[in-house]
Amino acid sequence: MIDTTTLVLSKGLLTAAILLGGCAWQIWSVKRALRERREKRG
Repeated sequence: MIDTTTLVLSKGLLTAAILLGGCAWQIWSVKRALRERREKRG
């Protein structure tokens, strides 16, 4: 039997991981776009 605390903790960790991944992906894509724009101008 899985107790509720473990379930809640795993759900929270999963949500945090998804949020962190989304933030990291956004930052990475923005950095890449900035770099491409700079290379085009230079």
